Amino acid sequence: MIRQEFGIDAVKICNETREKQDAILKEMKEVVGTNIRQIARITGLSSTRIWKA
Repeated sequence: MIRQEFGIDAVKICNETREKQDAILKEMKEVVGTNIRQIARITGLSSTRIWKA
């Protein structure tokens, strides 16, 4: 999903700018059935960082 939408791998989100990270994380949080912990595991970002996005 992330590769299709944004053209990057989920683990490479850490290398993006804060604004782009926020945009990607907002889209990820809107997907039905995902939760913050799952996103944290996939991306390598902290759950607090994802929650604040």
